[in-house]
Amino acid sequence: DLCFRTMDGTFADGFLSSVEGPASFLYSAEFPQPRRMFLFSFCLWSFLAVLRYGVAFSHLDIIVEWGVIDTLLYLEAAAVLTYHVFMSHTRWRYIDAKPLSVDNPDHIEPTEITHCLAILVAKEPEEQLLKLVEDLKALRCNGKKVLIVGTEKVTPSVNEKMEKIRAINNREPSEHAFAEVLYTRHERRARHIPGTCSNHFEVQVAAERYFKTCHIDNARAYSNIILSKFDVNMRLDCHHRLLEEIEAVWCSVDAVTRKGISFMPNMVWSAELPDSQRRMREKIASSWMNCAMHIAPFSMAFVSGSLEGICQGGYTPPSLLAEDELAFTKKQALVARPRTYRLCSAIMKVQVSNDVANKTFFYDFLDKKMKRWFLGWLEVQNYMFKWIFCRGRLRNVGKEHPPVRNVFRALGALFLNYQRKYLAFVMPVSFIPMFFVSEAAHHVNETSRKMHQEPYYGRLLDFQFVIASLTAILFALAQGRILIKNYNSFDFTKFHWTSPGVFALALPVSLTFPLFCLFTYLWHGLRNEPVVHGAPAPSADAQGSQSRREELTAPINPRANDV
Repeated sequence: DLCFRTMDGTFADGFLSSVEGPASFLYSAEFPQPRRMFLFSFCLWSFLAVLRYGVAFSHLDIIVEWGVIDTLLYLEAAAVLTYHVFMSHTRWRYIDAKPLSVDNPDHIEPTEITHCLAILVAKEPEEQLLKLVEDLKALRCNGKKVLIVGTEKVTPSVNEKMEKIRAINNREPSEHAFAEVLYTRHERRARHIPGTCSNHFEVQVAAERYFKTCHIDNARAYSNIILSKFDVNMRLDCHHRLLEEIEAVWCSVDAVTRKGISFMPNMVWSAELPDSQRRMREKIASSWMNCAMHIAPFSMAFVSGSLEGICQGGYTPPSLLAEDELAFTKKQALVARPRTYRLCSAIMKVQVSNDVANKTFFYDFLDKKMKRWFLGWLEVQNYMFKWIFCRGRLRNVGKEHPPVRNVFRALGALFLNYQRKYLAFVMPVSFIPMFFVSEAAHHVNETSRKMHQEPYYGRLLDFQFVIASLTAILFALAQGRILIKNYNSFDFTKFHWTSPGVFALALPVSLTFPLFCLFTYLWHGLRNEPVVHGAPAPSADAQGSQSRREELTAPINPRANDV
């Protein structure tokens, strides 16, 4: 039950020793010299988020009406967040879904499903890996579970880790044990960037090759393989029903829809501690992230769906940062009838206790995580825009991109991406300036009322106040429900009376997030330097640091150059 891959890319027992490269086409791109992209974005978002308030000095009417439109956008985001939190992420709505009738040719039994559970690990603590393996083993399901551990070249003591995982798997109870345990050894290839994105691609290629060999004469079995990718710093809830939910959805839809499915559980962010032991800095960051992860139309960090579907979509790009969003977006562009199913099961992204206690936690959070997310976000926008409107401008990694199949869905995904980016920049930054704009507008209203017996803006300001109040109430309700779900889903969490007050600080503190990202756009734009994913740390004997531009052009492992 232990099949492993050697450093030269083959399986040690010769199982796939003659196989080289991915079985399907890779569709990816790269931005090795992103100066124009970063500086244009800096100018655009600086104006939209900050400089637009200069308009208030000459045309107060414009900025007041603009503020009303922003408030409506906030209300829409709050309504979507509240709806998904209350109607999907806190209700077992799919667990009893009606399966397809036996007469339907697409009918399958849950026992026909294979769950390929992939864990990506670099140099994280071994304790985290073993805890996640135990959580995955405890997941109840009717189908078969196969575990793939995606290790990096820098991962220490891989054989020892795999032996401990096999010992956990052989331990009682064995009712839901893994049918097979495998691992990959990721060695970065030319034009791929280090980190989760390229390791995720490696695992997808290995899984595709492995299962195609296993089910070479059984297309039905291969089409019912669900690949779910986990980061090593995740914990699963105490209900252990994630795979049961996935199976219920899978058996209730037809074969074409299954290829385009994306599963989105209830993702939360927290330290693995009771609230009384959590630091204020971590609580504020977690509160902000919990709302952001539920507003997005895709699951952050957790990527789950048909193995056949993601391979048909050209894999997750190994040369771009935002592999979780791109897995969702490429399905929208290329796979027939893509669907996202929001599940009730909860997954927690865990902050390591040592990191939480660090006095530089906020700076590390901004510099190592927030910066990479926002720059990866920008890559997604440019990648999809060029793919839809000017494919010839893409700098392809792998095969040349085909035309977008689902144009309107791709445009919808791109629009939602821009909308979330606008809200992420404008919402926190507009909090203080709009207060003064509102004061000036009310002053104009009162002056007009005294002179002309009617307010200058009519009921517009009252309308905006009602919308803003409703938005705040919806955000508070959603945040409270997320916290309650969090406390009920994980045994190690425990409420403390100081938590609500700390969570209320999330909005004013989040003012720093977009400002820091604007500075990052400017800094990396001036230096013409992309951002490196920070997962794989350099070796101890490495001298200095290397920019991602240099890494992209370095001749690393040319034997496996993309396709």
